[in-house]
Amino acid sequence: MDLLQMTLESIAAIPADVLLWLARAGAMVIALLALIASLADQRYDAVMLRQTVLEQQKNLCPQLADMQERIAALGAALTALAVQRDAQTEPLMRATQRRVAAGHAAAIRLARSGASVAQVMDVGGTSLPEAELLCSVYGTSNGANKGAL
Repeated sequence: MDLLQMTLESIAAIPADVLLWLARAGAMVIALLALIASLADQRYDAVMLRQTVLEQQKNLCPQLADMQERIAALGAALTALAVQRDAQTEPLMRATQRRVAAGHAAAIRLARSGASVAQVMDVGGTSLPEAELLCSVYGTSNGANKGAL
């Protein structure tokens, strides 16, 4: 008991402002320890999050490779379809071009023979402005004008 009484008496002999400074220092030490513990906890959380992200990346890599393979296969399939479509439409385009050329040739012959714009449109399959142009360029009434020019 003597020791406790001596300790209490020695504390009572310390001035109040010194005790206040000691209390503040103790509070600062406790706050620093709490800050260190909080930082350690955040560091642990960051390490765990990084490990989780790495695991997810490992899981996504095969899926990404699979998606890239699928995209490449779709590109190849689209290219094959385009080639097939071109092969199928090429004869149709040539036939259409031949019919159009034949229609224009017939329209020119009619215009040279003096046919009307309506006849040129019907036989040649041309539009009204085209038929008018053909008749004005190749028409028989234009022959006299050509000689004058």
